[in-house]
Order: sequence, then C-alpha cells, then structure tokens
Amino acid sequence: MTISAIAAMRYLKLFAAQREDKVLFGYVWKIIPFLWVYSFIIAILPILGISSYTTEPYNISCTINWTGSSLEDKMYVILSVVFGFGIPLLICITCYVLIFKQLTCRNNAIRAPRHMESRLVKTAFAVMLCFMLAWTPIA
Repeated sequence: MTISAIAAMRYLKLFAAQREDKVLFGYVWKIIPFLWVYSFIIAILPILGISSYTTEPYNISCTINWTGSSLEDKMYVILSVVFGFGIPLLICITCYVLIFKQLTCRNNAIRAPRHMESRLVKTAFAVMLCFMLAWTPIA
C-alpha cells in the first residue's frame, strides 16, 4: 500500500497546482494512519481466527497459511492477494497512467522538451516492475 500512496501523492503533487504544500502535507497525515490501520487489519485477521500463521519450511520465520485447506485459509489468501497486491497495483497503474496522460497533454500544448516525461515514464516503469517482480511470486 505504501507504493500506491506514493503514486497517489506524486499525482496530487504534480497536478494539484492550485493546492498549497500545506494542504498536501495534510493529506500525508491522513494517509499514514490509513496505511497503518489497513495493514493492521490484514495482519490481525489470522490472530482473530480467520486463517492462521504457520512457520516457513525451515522454521526461520512465520507466514500466513498459504496451503491451508479450510475455507478460512483460502478466503484469507484471496483477501491478502486482492487487498495486499491487486488493489495497490491497480492504484499505482491508474496514478501513473494519469500522470503520463497529463504530461503528454502538457508537453504537446507547450511543446516542451520530453526529457521530464521520459524520465518519469522510466521511473514509473522501474517502480512498477520491481513491485511486480517482488510480489508476484508470493501472490
């Protein structure tokens, strides 16, 4: 979720020109507690009886029960994938597509050099690729 919050804040910062930094700073103080609560809810569900935590094969760390056969285990795995991977990925893609479209429109309107646009596209692509490479094997 943090990466999607960064994408959303990047969009707001770039295209909310009428907003002051003070207002955007206020958004940050709303987003941070939301991220903590969102993550806490997903993490606490196994402790409350929906699915369970189990040890990794070498007993090094614990993880959610990915291979559980109960309905709760399967539902929690689906919930984790959707809310921990799918929604953040969708938010990131949406924000970066909107940023790219806005930059393309601005650059076409003012005939500005495309250096900033290409740098942003490369950065966004690298961030999204790293996120997908890191989380797709788990999801």
